[in-house]
Amino acid sequence: MKSPLTHVVLGLASLALAGCSDTKTTAASAPAPVSAPAPAPSDPGEELVISGPIVVENQVDLAAQRDGVVARIVADTGTKVHKGQLLAELDDRQLSAERQAAEARARSIAADVKNWEAESKVQESDLSRAEAMMKADLITKQELDHVRYKLTASQFEVEREKQNQQNAEASMRHCN
Repeated sequence: MKSPLTHVVLGLASLALAGCSDTKTTAASAPAPVSAPAPAPSDPGEELVISGPIVVENQVDLAAQRDGVVARIVADTGTKVHKGQLLAELDDRQLSAERQAAEARARSIAADVKNWEAESKVQESDLSRAEAMMKADLITKQELDHVRYKLTASQFEVEREKQNQQNAEASMRHCN
């Protein structure tokens, strides 16, 4: 008795040889006619979805002072324009937000400058009192030096904040 594996191998071999025969079968290989129903008229409220590539018909290269998204096109392709004429407007929301942030930063720094100037005046007053107390031998030289150092630190803070204020103002001019 032959094993089942032998039967499977013989069956596959006979199918392979039958598929390689020279006989042509024309009746079975002809495509069957297919009929499709005609499309029904669509409702005007139905959504039509079409997919495909988008092809640019006209393209114009422009140079601008700033990068951005075009918000409005004033002069269309083919329109005669003059030197200096507005062609398009860029979306300026980001630029406006940056300008407002720079203005707020400049106001904050201006307040810091005033605060440090007031602190310096307090330190100057403390120094003059400490010097008078030193002459009267009421405080040590170390305490007097401490008051002097605090005044110097306050004066440096005023200068630092004034420099920050100048930088913030320059940043605001850059946002315009």
